[in-house]
Amino acid sequence: MLLLKKLIISGGTMRFQEMVAYLNLSKASLETYITELIEYLKKYQDAITLDFDGEILAITLSHNFSLKQVEKDFYQDSLKYKIMTYLFSNPEFSTVALASNLKISESTLFRKIKELNSCLTEFDLMIWQGKLVGDEHQIRYFYFQLFWCIDHNFPEHKKLPTHPLVSLLEKKLFQSLSKESKTRLNLWVTISQKRMGYRHKKFGKLPQLFQPYQNDPLYLTLRELVFRSLGHYALELEEEEAIMQFIFILSMSILSEEDFKEYNYERSHATPTAITDTLVLECVLRYYRPIQLTSELEAWTYYQLASNHPRLYFFKGDIEVSSTSHFWQLEESLSSHNIKRLSTHLLTVARDRLLPKAAPITGLDYLTELKYLCTLLLVDRQISRNIMVGIDLNTTHLFKEAAFQMISVQLNSLNGVVCQEYCASQTYDLIITNEQSCRYQTHHYVLSELGTSFDIAQIKQYIRQIYHEKYAAVLTDIYL
Repeated sequence: MLLLKKLIISGGTMRFQEMVAYLNLSKASLETYITELIEYLKKYQDAITLDFDGEILAITLSHNFSLKQVEKDFYQDSLKYKIMTYLFSNPEFSTVALASNLKISESTLFRKIKELNSCLTEFDLMIWQGKLVGDEHQIRYFYFQLFWCIDHNFPEHKKLPTHPLVSLLEKKLFQSLSKESKTRLNLWVTISQKRMGYRHKKFGKLPQLFQPYQNDPLYLTLRELVFRSLGHYALELEEEEAIMQFIFILSMSILSEEDFKEYNYERSHATPTAITDTLVLECVLRYYRPIQLTSELEAWTYYQLASNHPRLYFFKGDIEVSSTSHFWQLEESLSSHNIKRLSTHLLTVARDRLLPKAAPITGLDYLTELKYLCTLLLVDRQISRNIMVGIDLNTTHLFKEAAFQMISVQLNSLNGVVCQEYCASQTYDLIITNEQSCRYQTHHYVLSELGTSFDIAQIKQYIRQIYHEKYAAVLTDIYL
């Protein structure tokens, strides 16, 4: 799948040698894999094709077909996925029965379990002596991630009948519940009901993590509804069942902005996540000073930032199905300054408050940083610290006008950049010219050729450098 994703991100084509380096495989191994992959994709007929002429790899997809379909089928066919879904239905298993069910040898099963345990480490889980071992909330969280992200063999979770608890919560707890939030919550409650009857649950660190929230008004209301709705599914319902419903609702963006606003008025602001919410928001506000966010934008930003912290505090790990590395490249094309640095700083602030000092970096950290980035990009589009660019070209009127339009269209995509035809009486942060002999009293860039992607890339990097210099005092203060 990495090969196909890389081709998509790279625009559909890539040199074989570059793919060898990217995948860190030998030429022979990659050639064999490509041959097998071409054969595998034939089942989709012409919806997706992979071509290889010995030097260039190329992928084509029909307009109504997505690579996600291939991904889902790929994971569904994998032994690792089949092992994990078997464990969901059979919390305790014998290797003989599982190997027989999968029609594989026991040695192959042991090898796959070893590989799975390597993946499960970041969730603080492992398969051991016929069981999936770990804290119960982590087991449920892992299965939610597995079924939600991969979205195949679990009984069509988007078409599951609405669980009575979800209907009750929708009526009694939420002002509004989006379709996606309802589907997420329904899947979580369905997983919870499946695990509820398992006798050997361990709650581990959950009670300790939850201790600061035991008097939370949302939890107390939710607890009553959970015991009323789920009590008949188990002989004795543990207190942790209500806790697990609470932490999921907080962690997985179930609360709408209106519901969060009401909850924020009532909750304690001395809990670990509430303190982190305030600290992270203050970092963002300091970054943009002296510009002030509107009250509406500040409230929206607070809501988006705060949605990350309960998950980082209560849970571990993340299943990344969609590739996200290209988001960081997109940031460079949309922002006139380095938002990634601020995203990384926010993650450091959050980790320092929410996690033990020795906590390892997991996929959840990368996801949190990416969510910060997306939030900041949207905020940044509404807050402009302008970089004024004057374009001073010495050529015929036709070429001058065409080049001005080409340059300004590409640079105006950077937030805060304003391009104008050069006027000597105006002040500019950067002047773009095609005459090396010109002398200016400010930053300037001399084009090598009119309209080249090389020059545009160089100019964008130069603008980010100028932005940092122009706002150095503000940008430095935030990281002290």
